[in-house]
Amino acid sequence: MSNPMCALGSEACGTVPERLMVIVAITPAGPVYACPRCVLVYELVPVEEQPPGMADLIRREAGGDS
Repeated sequence: MSNPMCALGSEACGTVPERLMVIVAITPAGPVYACPRCVLVYELVPVEEQPPGMADLIRREAGGDS
């Protein structure tokens, strides 16, 4: 089994240890992984923080909670 690669970043993202990769979506082909840097840069919501039943590639809303 190969190590997951960051689906959003450059090849440099591939140097992140597997245990630090974040699942940001689930597709029919399997999980979509992103490195912590890309999660922050693209303001992605990890699957574990999404509402039950969701597993989509979504971004955090601007401005945060008010």
